[in-house]
Amino acid sequence: MIRNLQHIGLVVPSLEIGRAFYECFGMETRASRRDLVFRCVGREQDQIRLIEGPKKRFAYVSFGTHKGGLEPLKARLAAASVEIKDAPFDVPFGGIWFQDPDGDWVNVQEAEAAESTLAPTAEINSPHRHRRIGTRAFELGTVKKAQPRR
Repeated sequence: MIRNLQHIGLVVPSLEIGRAFYECFGMETRASRRDLVFRCVGREQDQIRLIEGPKKRFAYVSFGTHKGGLEPLKARLAAASVEIKDAPFDVPFGGIWFQDPDGDWVNVQEAEAAESTLAPTAEINSPHRHRRIGTRAFELGTVKKAQPRR
C-alpha cells in the first residue's frame, strides 16, 4: 500500500532561519502558499515543508501509494478504528489524513517517488565490494558543495 516517502512537514518559528539551514545543505527552496518547501537538486519532488509556528516540532509525514491504493488503505484504517480527518495544515495536495497512536499526523496520497535527474555518483569501494579499481571517486583538491540526492 505505502510505496514511498513523499516528504515531511516541520513547524519552525522562523522560516528564514530554516531556509538558511536547508540551503546550506544544498537544497533548493521555493515558496508554497505561506510555507517554504525544499527539494534536492535534480528531483521534482518536495522533500521538506517548513510551516511557520510558535515552537519547533514535527508536523506530519506524507507517504505515496499507487493509483487506487487509497481505498484499501481507508478500509484497513476503518477496521482498526482510525478516523480519517480533514487536513490539519493548509497544503496544496490531497490524499487522506489521520493520526498515528502517538498523535502525529500522517498523510497518504496517490503519488510515485520522483527519480533524480542527476548523473550517478562515483562508485565507492567498501569491504568485500571493490567495483572502482584504478580510478578515483573524486579529484583530489576539489571542493564540492553539498548536494543531497533524496
